[in-house]
Amino acid sequence: MAICLFLTVFLNACAITPEFKTNEVANQFAKTINKNDVQVLITLSGFPFYVHNQKWKTANGGYGFVLGKQDRRVFEKNEKLSVYLRELVG
Repeated sequence: MAICLFLTVFLNACAITPEFKTNEVANQFAKTINKNDVQVLITLSGFPFYVHNQKWKTANGGYGFVLGKQDRRVFEKNEKLSVYLRELVG
């Protein structure tokens, strides 16, 4: 679940601030998430690094879901990004 959320967030971040020049780098990033290798993730990342988290909530009628609170984080340096990624893949 966390990996799916991170990939969704990551792909949204790429759409806003594309850091990858090729599909190969994006594929390597996804593979590295599965290996829990934070150092390689940081190496593949560009700065600033954007993380978007879109929460969902139950619709008013009780059926289905609607958008909830949106959270956007920006990492300017790899030290803070490293801490975040370690928590994510940990």
